[in-house]
Formats: sequence, structure tokens, C-alpha cells
Amino acid sequence: NLVSKNILIDTRDIPEEERLGGFGMNVDMTLFKETPGLDVSILNDPIGKAKYQPGEGALSWDYEYTRQVQDELRRLMREFEQKQKEQQRLEEQFAALVKEGDAAMIASDYSMAVSKFSDALGLLPGDESVKAKLSEARTKFDELKAAEEAEAQFATVLAAGDALYKKEDYNGAKAKYQEAVGLKPTDPQPKEKIALVDKKLAELAALAEAERKKKELEEKYSAAIAAGDKAFNATDYDAAKLKYGEALSLKGDEQYPKDQLAAIDVKLAEIAAKEEEERKRKELEAKYQSIVSEADIAFKGENYDVAKTKYNEALALMPEQQYPKDQIAAIAVKLEALAAAAEAR
Repeated sequence: NLVSKNILIDTRDIPEEERLGGFGMNVDMTLFKETPGLDVSILNDPIGKAKYQPGEGALSWDYEYTRQVQDELRRLMREFEQKQKEQQRLEEQFAALVKEGDAAMIASDYSMAVSKFSDALGLLPGDESVKAKLSEARTKFDELKAAEEAEAQFATVLAAGDALYKKEDYNGAKAKYQEAVGLKPTDPQPKEKIALVDKKLAELAALAEAERKKKELEEKYSAAIAAGDKAFNATDYDAAKLKYGEALSLKGDEQYPKDQLAAIDVKLAEIAAKEEEERKRKELEAKYQSIVSEADIAFKGENYDVAKTKYNEALALMPEQQYPKDQIAAIAVKLEALAAAAEAR
């Protein structure tokens, strides 16, 4: 915008007959731009005054007034020129700052760009294009800062997951890694770490299951051994053999149930031997009693030869028995008596 100037022409005393056709005057109305900080209030007053001079028949300037005004105008122009130089210096600084801001934007140094554009607008606040650049730089800076904060948060969460992983808190670590995935879905790191955690958890689950099965097997084995021992001590060898066999089917490398099964076989063999011995003893006893009965019948029937033969047969079966010996002795007495009676006749 240009600074306005005005002049004052007093036409009140011009005769009507001379008004026709008007009057010509030379007026220098050079204008200059408005300059911030330049006091142009002097221009609110006329820079020149003219009035009609009846003796001259023309409009004449008030040169004394003009001289006074010209002194002020020269002072104003000197100040204007100084302001112009200052303005040029500011515009050069402004342009340099804007250029530096543009270079910072290209280099993605948005913090520097904000600083440079802000400094530029501090010199010339009204530049709309630089305001737009400052707005863009601030937006980029905020985006970068947000990205850096997000990256820092991501790194913190990931590190927390790693710390829990080292402490073997795999479920806690997995929760942190999943949180990291939420922060940066495209980053492969937390997903890879989750896979490692899942592998560890699967290994631990397998170990726990193996331990559970081992404990269960041990409990079943111990129960079978306890039941086998109880039956063995109660001489219930069939039940004991069944339980030791069950224990051996659970833990085939254990020696104890094998030893107990061998011991049962020994016990059963001993029992079988005793039973066989008892059977033979009873059989011998029965045969002995049968022969003795036959011998007694013959003895009572005074058939002493048959009786003696049977008692000797019984004694041959059971030599330790006294009864057949006594009966044989009695037969000898009977036979001697019979011989003496026969000789006496």
C-alpha cells in the first residue's frame, strides 16, 4: 500500500467569471510504500497550500508553508530510506531463515525447520506462505515426535518382555510381546519372540505332563508293591504274584518285583513239596492202617502166619511203629504156647 498525500487549494475567492475552464498547476505527488514503524502522521496535513491571488489572476502556492513542510518531508524521507534499508535487511534475514527452514525440511530435521520458520515470522509475521510452512513443519515434527515416543514405548515394552523371559516368566513375557505387537503390528521382533515363548511353554507343558505321568506311574507302582507285600506277608501268594506282576508291567526294569516273584515261586514250590509229602504220608498211613487191619483180623482169627506176614509188611512201610512189633512178639508167644500144648498131648 502507498502512503497518501494531499494538498489544500482554497478556491473560495475565485470570481465566478474566472472559474470557467479551470486553472492549471504543477504538483509533485510522488508516493511511497507504507513502512512498518514509520510515523507518517505529518501527511495527514496538506503538503502544500494554494489560494487564489486576485492581483495575479491565478492560484499561487504558499511557499513559506511549503518550505516548512518540505523540511518535515525530507526528514520523513530520510527516515523512510532508513526504514527501507532496515526492511531490506529484515527481508534478507527472512529469506535466509526461510531457505534454512526449507533445507531442514528436506533433511527431515523438523525441529530445526520449526525454529527457522518461527524466527522468520518473528521478523515478518504476516507472510502466509511461511505460516503454512511452519504449520507443516510443526505437523511433521509432532508426527516424528509421536513416532519416536511410540518407538521408545515399543522398545521399553519389548525390553520388559525380554527381562521377564530371562526370569522364566514366560506368560508375563508373552503378554508384553503381545502388547509390543499392538504398538508395532508390522515389526517381526515381538512375533518371533512370541514364537520362542510358545515353544518354551510347549516344552514346559510336555515336561509337566511327563512328570505327571511319572508321578502317576510311581504311585501306581508303589500301590501295587504295597498290595503285593501285604499279600506276600499274609501268605496269599496268588494275590501277591498278581500285584508284583502288575508292578513289573509298570516298571519292567525294577528288580524288587522280580525278586519277589522268584521268592513266591520258591514258596509255592515248598508248599507243593510239603503237600506232596503230606499226600504221600497220608497214602502210606492209609496203606499201613489197611495192612494192620488185615493183620489184626488174621491175628483174631488165630491165623498167626498171615497176621505175622501182614504185621511185617506194615512194619516194612513204617519201621518206626511199635504196634506191629508188639503184635509180632505176641504172635511168637501164641505160637510157643500152641507148640507146648501140642507136645504135652
